[in-house]
Amino acid sequence: MSRTTATKPTAKTPEATIVEIEKGLAPLEKEARNVVIQNEDDMKNAASFLAKVKAYSNRITELQEFFTDPYVEQRRVALEQKKKVEDMFAPKLQPLLEIERKVKRAIADYSLEQERKARAEEERLRKIREQANEKRAEKGQGEILTPVKTVERVAPTVRTEEGRTMTKKTWKFEITDTTTLLANRPFAHELLLACVNKGLHEQLVRTMVKNGIRELPGVRIYEDIEVAVMAN
Repeated sequence: MSRTTATKPTAKTPEATIVEIEKGLAPLEKEARNVVIQNEDDMKNAASFLAKVKAYSNRITELQEFFTDPYVEQRRVALEQKKKVEDMFAPKLQPLLEIERKVKRAIADYSLEQERKARAEEERLRKIREQANEKRAEKGQGEILTPVKTVERVAPTVRTEEGRTMTKKTWKFEITDTTTLLANRPFAHELLLACVNKGLHEQLVRTMVKNGIRELPGVRIYEDIEVAVMAN
């Protein structure tokens, strides 16, 4: 199958098309195993062969897109329709989301305040126990063995006829000074590990090399040749 812009794929199945592709792929793979460049003629022959490979690759891409383009278009249309419907419902949904946010915040604030009061009361009771044990020690008596009373907290789940609301403790954060944060060695170490896991360190090195950096500890920066090919 040679690539021509005027010829369009016929309406075959992807499976049948793959069978035809494989017939043309085998001889190219065989020829590729014999590519050796030792002189200018070899260079020209390799360039000619590379263009032939590129043409076949382009043809396969055309065949692939023949089968996939309808799905791409269907998805585009579906996403447009989805966006239109979402835009219609959004103004009606937004007030309810805002109400939900406010009520959740009120419940959270109340729970936090009750937690603060409970901890304060437990601390008060603990100090009373310490004082009592100190007096007992002065009299040669043993410590009080019964545990200090635990103050009851707000129930984490509230059930009503309409449904149930659940709360749970969590830790959140707000970065107040980025410079100070980056100066923290444990954080900086974890940040570097996270960057490595996501490949961000490679992106940064690539940018630095592109901007002219030629020496960087832990990196081998070397000159190479990139080859581009276009098929007629």
